[in-house]
Amino acid sequence: MSCSISLIALPLPRRLLRRHHRQNRPLAHHALHVLRLKAGAEVELFDGRGAVAAGVIAQASRKGVTVRVAQPLKIAGRRGPVVHVAFALPKGKRLDWLLEKATELGAASLRPIGFHRSIPGAGRSGTLSPAQRDRWFTHCVAAGKQCGLSWLPVIEEYEDDTETEPRDAETLGEQYSISRREQDRYACLSQTRCQDARRRGVFDDEINHLAQEFGDRETAAKLVEQDHKLVRFYIPTNAR
Repeated sequence: MSCSISLIALPLPRRLLRRHHRQNRPLAHHALHVLRLKAGAEVELFDGRGAVAAGVIAQASRKGVTVRVAQPLKIAGRRGPVVHVAFALPKGKRLDWLLEKATELGAASLRPIGFHRSIPGAGRSGTLSPAQRDRWFTHCVAAGKQCGLSWLPVIEEYEDDTETEPRDAETLGEQYSISRREQDRYACLSQTRCQDARRRGVFDDEINHLAQEFGDRETAAKLVEQDHKLVRFYIPTNAR
């Protein structure tokens, strides 16, 4: 049986050139009590930056696990395209899911951003705390081990964009000197265009698909029409 054990805390790349590596207690507990590995079990070492080595558990106890490097180090290049993910912080378990899936998909970096209506995601200093960063990276490591990845994403610093005011219809109307009556007229215009598209059969495939799920074509038509409405606040091309 083989499994992956991470060596994230050691310097790159010489970390995997050492003949023996001792894993910390949490990793040792997972290896011994969850995976039920014993001395002599084959494992794989990776550092999250492309370095991978085959190893064998030399010693296993409650205090830790010592792994002996059995095969030379190899460096795997990151596969393209290189994707950087910026995201507003979701609540609860959805953040854990985001970190894991972004890692599985091969994201090169993860940058949390705070927007005007986002939930708070950083400390008073406006940065991620060491505890937050460690917890996030733990999810990335787990996903990397599960998928056999050689590269893990870099967790970038938290970026605060909360001072940027949201641009809704009213604020845009003030900026472009467009009255509320004109805003309503443009909204009606977009609704009229959408209804016209529906009459011409543009949305028929989507409506038929949803009608099978809801059992009601009229409800499906309303949902599709709502989804396809043009931007409710239209800014004329001559507006400054």
